[in-house]
Amino acid sequence: MSSSTEQVKGFDTEELINFLKERNLHLNETHYNALRHKEIAGSDFLNYTREELKGLGLAIGPTKRIEQLINELNTQSNDVLKKEVEGLETEGLINFLKERRNLHLNETHYNIFRHKEITGSDFLNYTKEEFEGFGLASGPAKRIEQLVNELNNQIILNLWTTAVSKNFLIRVIFDS
Repeated sequence: MSSSTEQVKGFDTEELINFLKERNLHLNETHYNALRHKEIAGSDFLNYTREELKGLGLAIGPTKRIEQLINELNTQSNDVLKKEVEGLETEGLINFLKERRNLHLNETHYNIFRHKEITGSDFLNYTKEEFEGFGLASGPAKRIEQLVNELNNQIILNLWTTAVSKNFLIRVIFDS
């Protein structure tokens, strides 16, 4: 993951506030006090949605600036992860998959990756049907395909979210 993202995850509330101050987001003490009051740490911050930010009592401007920063940090994180996966050899890819326990894979599945000599760059281009063709059952193939899609589409999703957010902001300004 991006070093900025990893750093932010480890921040306590005051460290998060200092990080935000360095970003020149034009926030004031009222905004920082809202973060203090809710005891928002860095790991919380990266998962905040627009609605949750508004729930802190932030106006639309600060909400949008903070939301954009969160999206940028998360995009960097996923882009770095995808690049890391692309560079993995077969055993490195298997170790990456083992870390994702929600995939519920076992040695039989990993042996298929070994036998087919699937590397990280290969992995990111396969479909569920291709994984099934290698001998994976439908369930594991679908879970793996979902992971591949997350890695490949997260940047697109974040760009789409930013576009939708801009449209929302325009509606709020002109409908007021």
